Amino acid sequence: MGPAAGRGLRAYCARHGYAAFDAVPDLAGRHACWGKIPALRAALADHDWAFWVDSDALVTRPDQRLETLITADADLVAQQPEPWFARTRLDLVRGWAMQPVNTGVFGLRRTDWSLRLLEAAEARARPEAPGQPWDGRGDQEAICEVLADWGLDRVAHAASLQTPPGGPPALFSHLFGDRAQARYPADVCRAVVATLVSTPAPLLARRGLLELLHWCAIQNLDPEAPLHRGGPERFGYVPQALDRALASYAAPPP
Repeated sequence: MGPAAGRGLRAYCARHGYAAFDAVPDLAGRHACWGKIPALRAALADHDWAFWVDSDALVTRPDQRLETLITADADLVAQQPEPWFARTRLDLVRGWAMQPVNTGVFGLRRTDWSLRLLEAAEARARPEAPGQPWDGRGDQEAICEVLADWGLDRVAHAASLQTPPGGPPALFSHLFGDRAQARYPADVCRAVVATLVSTPAPLLARRGLLELLHWCAIQNLDPEAPLHRGGPERFGYVPQALDRALASYAAPPP
């Protein structure tokens, strides 16, 4: 997903006159999610605002400018999280306590508060076991822990920054997750991803194929894989709807 998402993001930045950075520092074996902290710190050295976009987030509304999401009284802009809670079946009270900010796509203003937030989150990183599957605890969990202590008074929640595939219209569609339970054969998933990843994301969204691309990108290719994070329902999908999308993808155009 990364190369295709990167191409779309660079095109979006060129269209609106934004600087684009795609170099992530060497993390000495740590999970790639921790790269966003030094990357944001570097970008904020020369810019008033910096937005991080995960490599599995696709631009689906290229006409929307980031300025429409920025508010004057906030140092951090993130997606309003309740649609994500509903999608992942997370109770609202527990969701706000655990995940008030989704760092898959979010922005920071260059202020002392923002730089201290990055420093405090980085300090909460735990050692990772070499060769073991990532335990899922990364920058987002660390940032949310810091904000649980600091409060959300410097945070603004936008309605249309990022959404899961098939969710409400937003600037980015975030193909979140990994290691989903195998549903389709590996060769089918590889073919779907290879074909759809080169299709402009806004067109995929209109055709209802972002959901299929998402699933094929995150499911385990080996049905005997020892670790999986759940089936379609865990990621907010109806299994039969994915099957219909696959049939639609495989059918020749009329």
